[in-house]
Formats: sequence, structure tokens, C-alpha cells
Amino acid sequence: MTITLDSHYTIGQLHLFCQDYVCHGRKPYPHVILADGCSAEPDSDLGARLLVLNARRLLPRFVAAATDEAGRHACHWRLGRRIVRRAARQARELGADSALDATLLIAWCDGTTVYVHLYGDGCLAARRADGGVVAIQVEYAGNAPYYLSYLLDRERLALYRVVAGNPLAAQSVSYVDETGTTTRLERFDAPPRVQLLLGRLPDGGGGHRRSAVVCQRKYQRTVERAGCDAGDAGVRPVARSFRPAPVA
Repeated sequence: MTITLDSHYTIGQLHLFCQDYVCHGRKPYPHVILADGCSAEPDSDLGARLLVLNARRLLPRFVAAATDEAGRHACHWRLGRRIVRRAARQARELGADSALDATLLIAWCDGTTVYVHLYGDGCLAARRADGGVVAIQVEYAGNAPYYLSYLLDRERLALYRVVAGNPLAAQSVSYVDETGTTTRLERFDAPPRVQLLLGRLPDGGGGHRRSAVVCQRKYQRTVERAGCDAGDAGVRPVARSFRPAPVA
């Protein structure tokens, strides 16, 4: 199997500076990590970088501890908490306490499956084995995503609960394909996990199969392309507490 990683982000038209950051690499596992800072908060560009770089630092420890599906499920929320707490200590040392209002998306591959951790709103899209495109869209009530930084301040968390309205249904997770859209409401503090199984993908030439995973939030886009042998199983997105129809 061959894997090609790439990423891109650009500044919004009305922004004075770019509040997004993304990195990708191959060690210890192929990974793409991106964050989108809140434009209303000062120094959110710094916060986005701190979240991404700390996620990259902590990812190997998470993968080593989560050796099976049950372990990955249990460690998913713990990973986000450790990332934001570590980043918070660094932000305080720099005098940028409010910098960490940012979404965070972590995608990594163990050779057979792409695992995606979403903290905040965003969109994940993948091309299926039959050439169709499926997408998982995460949105929040009032266009107010639940940032990991709310875990650091009880008063801000209480205020967010008020703004979010019904905390049991403040997050919507939508599965979109050519047949339509299926949406499920979730708790505001239940960040989704998504699995993409690498399988019988459209032929990209050279004896490989190719697919594309696109993670997009506002003005940024990250692309991960995987070339796989024809004997693999198929591509199926599965979100936490969200079961879309199987994909061939």
C-alpha cells in the first residue's frame, strides 16, 4: 500500500491573519492534523498551532495505549482533554490564555483504516469504492462549536450550555450521500469518531487503487490519498453513536 499526504489552508477574505494551522507526516503513523481558530478570539492563530503540535506529540502515546476498538473508544475523549490541557500550560506561559478557542481534527492511518477524531464542527468527505462521495458534517446549535478550551473554565462552560440551548441535542451529525441526508442529534460534549476502511477503491493506475479523504472547515482543506491493493475490504464511514447505511 502507498500513501500520499498533502494539506493546504488559506486566510479568509475578511481576516487580518490566518487562524488555521495544519500539519501532516508519516511517523509514527501517517497522519493529518488541523485546527481552525475562532476569529473572535485574540491569538487564536497561536492556539491553533499549539493544539496541532501537541496533538502530533501525544498521538503516538494514544495509539500505543488504544490497541483495539474498545481502547480507541475509551481514549478518544481523554486524548482531546490531554491535548488542550498541555496546550493551555504553554499558552499561559506566553500570556495568551484565551488563544485555545479552536476546532481540532486528527486523522491517522494504521495501514488498513483511517481513524478520524473531531473536536468541534467540520466536514469529512471520502470517495467510496463505487466512485460515489459520502460526507459527514458536524454542526452545532447557533453556529457555536464546542471547543476543547471550554473544559478549562467552568464559567465559560456554563455560559456555553446556556447558548447551546438543549445540551442533549446541541450537536448535529449528518451523513450525506447521493441518496440524501441522514441527521442525528447528539450531546454537545460527545465529539464524533469516524473510521474509514481502506478497500476496493477506484483504479488510479500503476496497479494501485486510489481514494481521497477531504477534511474541510471554512477556508481550509486537507487531503489524504491512499493507494491500496485490490484485495482490501471497502470503505465505510462509521461515526461515534451514529450508524450510517453500509457502503460497499
